[in-house]
Parts: sequence; C-alpha cells; structure tokens
Amino acid sequence: MTQEKNTGIPFEKKISGIYKQILALDGPELKNLRVEHNVKLDSITARKKDGSPQKRQIDVYWEFELAGTIFRVCIQAKDWKSKIKLEQVDAFRSVLDDIAGQPKGIMIASNGYQSGALDYASARGIELLVLEPVEAGNKSISVNFAGYNITPTNFQVHPDNDWNTAAGLERAGTITVPATLALPLYLEDGTQWGTLWDAVKNAIPRANKIGTFSGEFVFSIPTFIHTDNPVLPRYKLWKVWAEAELSYFIQPVEVRRSVTQVLRSVLKDQKYLVDDFGKLVLETEAFEASEDVVFPDGHTMKLSIVNVGHLGDEAKKEYLESMQRLADGINRAR
Repeated sequence: MTQEKNTGIPFEKKISGIYKQILALDGPELKNLRVEHNVKLDSITARKKDGSPQKRQIDVYWEFELAGTIFRVCIQAKDWKSKIKLEQVDAFRSVLDDIAGQPKGIMIASNGYQSGALDYASARGIELLVLEPVEAGNKSISVNFAGYNITPTNFQVHPDNDWNTAAGLERAGTITVPATLALPLYLEDGTQWGTLWDAVKNAIPRANKIGTFSGEFVFSIPTFIHTDNPVLPRYKLWKVWAEAELSYFIQPVEVRRSVTQVLRSVLKDQKYLVDDFGKLVLETEAFEASEDVVFPDGHTMKLSIVNVGHLGDEAKKEYLESMQRLADGINRAR
C-alpha cells in the first residue's frame, strides 16, 4: 500500500487555527487582526522580468495593530520526522530579511531542533516552538441531557378549497391525499418545501411540560401536494392541524475535551494546550464544548456544555446542585 505523502498543509492549517485562538485571547485590544495560511509577500530584492517583485511564500502570517503600531509575524511550520537543522533556520532568516516591515519570525516544528539551530535562532531573534503530543489529560465530562419526545397522535390536512376549485377540482374528480408524514410538499416553483412531518412539527406548540398538545400551522406561502391527475396536477394546502404527546427523557451525552498536544516554546517558559479538535484548552478558564444531539423524532439540537473545573468550590457546588434540581424535576415529570 502506498503511503500518503506528507504535504505539511494539515500541520500548517492547524498552526494557523491555533494562533487565531491565541490572538483572540487579547480581544479588542488588537485592531485589524489578520491571520492567514499560505500567504505570498513581496520580496524586497528579487524582481520579475517586468520589474514587479517576486513573492515569498509564508506558511502562516499574522498582523495586528496595537497602540498605533503594526506588528507582523511570519511563521514557518515544519512537520518533519527529523529535527530542524541550523540550515533551515538560516534559510528562514533570509526570507524574513527580504520582506518589508521587518516581521518577527516564528518556526514551529513537530520533532524539535538540533543544538546548532537553537543557538542560531536565539542569536537571531527567531522564536522556536514545537507542537508535540502529550499524554491525554482528562478534561472530558459526561452529563445527563434532558430531551423530549414528540409523538403525533392525530393530524388533519386542510386544502385551499377556493384555489383548488378555480384550478379545476370539480373537473378533476376525487383527489386522494396519502396519509403519510413522509409526503413531500412543494413550493410554486416546484422546489420541495419539506414534508408533511415538517408541517406537523410546526403545528405543535412548544411546551415546557409533558402532556397532549394541539395546534395548527398555516402556510404563509403557496404550498402544494403533487398529484397524478393531469387535470389538477397540484393541490394547494391551506393549513395543517396536529395533535401530539410530549414526554421527557434523559439521554447521557459524553463530551470529549482531551488535551492531546502542547504548543511549547523551546527558548521561553510558555506553552498552550491543544485538544484533539485543534482547540485551545485553558487550564484556568472555562471551556465550552458542543455536540449535536439527535432526538428520536429526527431533529437535532446543538448541546453546549461549559466545564466547571475552573470554578471555586462554592460556585461549583451551586452549579452541581442546579443540575441535580433539573434532573429531579424531570424525573418527577416522567
């Protein structure tokens, strides 16, 4: 089996995403923030035949304005199996010297640097970092998520009799509407609006307690059922009435937030923890995780959870007690 070639692009994109998050931590203080992957910058010295500047390729480039000054940074990302040598750092220094504005240089490797590269980078002001795997830190949480079931017990489809009669219903004879929630509904231009089940869900009122509920959904734009009758090939709807049972359930949801990598400075005491989704994990601040929860009726909801590990004891206790009250209330409702 042929081994897939390592282009380095996924590594570069991960670095770009991480730095977008790092810079976002400084918030509105950084004006005109720009973080881009695979940027071409004008060379100071090299020219094309037409006199225009040659381009220097930069893996990740970012700039921002702070206190009226523009700060520019060029990052070279090396997803190599071997350690970076002095020659590679020197070549990167040459690129930086050939770009206007004297940008700061950062090199990020996946497997570290030789000693000569470390000494050279330190003397030339190039920051060296590594993005390396770590033993996964346990930042996962599991919660019992309160959801609800919607079970239709009855529904009625009301046609637009005036429109259908004017369109030839009397000449078409009996029109049979299939009583199936999967029945497709169409707009006037022939595109599908949805299904009868979508209309039924819109008809059922939203409630915060269990029980039997009913309601209606009136189509705000012309909506039709397609028929096999050439006299009346489409049958216009007016509204849908529906009745349904709402019941709660509790579904356990596991949200992973494991630290799998660390972006660490080789020459300074600085590091950023990264999860397996390429997101920063801050040790002293809250993190948010989200997951699509699929309900038995087919619809999905984005579940967002905030880690409570950073909270003080009193705040953590209050949060956990509120979660328990929610669970107790749902169990009583069931």
